[in-house]
Amino acid sequence: MILLDILFCLVLIKLIIKVQIRRDKSAQCLIGKTTIVTGANTGIGFCTALEFAKRGAKVIIACRDRVQGENARENIISATGNKNIHVGIVDFRSLRSVRQFANEIRSKETRLDILVNNAAGIKLGNKTTDDGLNLTMQVNYFGPYLLTILLLDLMKRSAPSRIINVACVGICSPHVNPRVLNEYPSGRCPELVNYANSKLCLMLFTNELARRLRGTEVTVNSVHPGAVDSDLLRNANCCLWSPVLLLKCMCFKTPEEGSQTILHVALSEEARKSSGKYFTNCQTEWRYFTPKESFDVCLAKEVWENTEDLLHLADNERIPSCL
Repeated sequence: MILLDILFCLVLIKLIIKVQIRRDKSAQCLIGKTTIVTGANTGIGFCTALEFAKRGAKVIIACRDRVQGENARENIISATGNKNIHVGIVDFRSLRSVRQFANEIRSKETRLDILVNNAAGIKLGNKTTDDGLNLTMQVNYFGPYLLTILLLDLMKRSAPSRIINVACVGICSPHVNPRVLNEYPSGRCPELVNYANSKLCLMLFTNELARRLRGTEVTVNSVHPGAVDSDLLRNANCCLWSPVLLLKCMCFKTPEEGSQTILHVALSEEARKSSGKYFTNCQTEWRYFTPKESFDVCLAKEVWENTEDLLHLADNERIPSCL
């Protein structure tokens, strides 16, 4: 009887969640537009790229595995008939790879209308990259930061253009300290805390970049896709994930559902002039549910400047502050 009650509650929760899921309703045509989606070989990245392709966009699948990228490309072409789908290799574990990919895009592409920084990792452990950076921070934050900075001039020339950063900061814990950018956290569930830290930094980057891009027609926003049953979660191995995994089949969104807010921010007229905002469920998140640290302008500027130094950016790669 107890098991039946639990099952009934889970089914009820699933129905409530399904009813509340908002979907992108824009009819935006993307013919003649160029888009990049990182991590588009699987999950919500793939679903995002698929929808861009359906609307006629040139889609660049940015991932680190050529075989997986080509498989995704073939699946998208088969589903949409759009043959203007390409694979670009970028491994965020290497800043050199990020620069090579950015250089390739700048040399081959005449425009870039939409950039979706979606690729991320959780179960990366206490490791340091060849660049001397914490692996999780580099894959989830430093790499996307560098890629965005290197592609900004192209996006300015293509304006109006949009940058979407997938920053699931709802996962943040009290242990997060964005001022400590390159140290592996200690204490309970360090992998989860490290992931939370990287995503909060990505959100701070989003907000600071929005301030520095004022007066341009390039917008940048953060998106929380919600709890999604994706490869990212399946590959996780943290003490806090075990009870979550028991509920995911009943309560989590599908990757297609999780992509809806990304599509809303990338395509909708409603989000066209929004910048420096945090979206979830196809709407801006209530301030109460947004991490208070993300509103700290001084903290965002400090994190930005520390990041510039850690990445050894050249003077011409540094964007002046608006403050």
